[in-house]
Amino acid sequence: MTVKKAKPVLYLDSREPVEARVKDLLGRMTLEEKFRQMGYADCAQFAEKGKFTTKLAKDFFKDLGVGGLQDPRMDPKPGTNLVNAIQKFLTKNTRLGIPALIISECLHGHLSKGATIFPQAIGLASSGNTNLIKQIAATAAREARAVGVSQGLSPDLDLARDPRWGRVEETYGE
Repeated sequence: MTVKKAKPVLYLDSREPVEARVKDLLGRMTLEEKFRQMGYADCAQFAEKGKFTTKLAKDFFKDLGVGGLQDPRMDPKPGTNLVNAIQKFLTKNTRLGIPALIISECLHGHLSKGATIFPQAIGLASSGNTNLIKQIAATAAREARAVGVSQGLSPDLDLARDPRWGRVEETYGE
């Protein structure tokens, strides 16, 4: 007697085309799960004394998950441990097992303890040194990724023509 191997769920099968996986996943999702994927929470709310707490995660996530999580802004090792514990919880304890995007401020370096802080974008732009700016962005990306960040909120490309605008320093200027 031969035992047939169960066919993997399409959206979880990395060998399948992305478009087919997305279509399969969206077809399985409830409206509430889709709304939750547009939501955002803070990693710190799932920790007590810096350690992941299953009860806090169960109370918040239920069986739904969440789209994005603010990185914990802790020392790298406990912060990474917290992110990993949350991601493990999401993939093992929610109906669809979707991990969250870990999001962090990276306007002038990854905003976290021990990370390198660089000049603001407007100051870097005034240097005219595009190679230096690329190196700085690559360094910030490596430092953020090392602690689990998958989306960095970085300088924007708005034209800052009025210095009274509160986000001028986030742009590279005109």
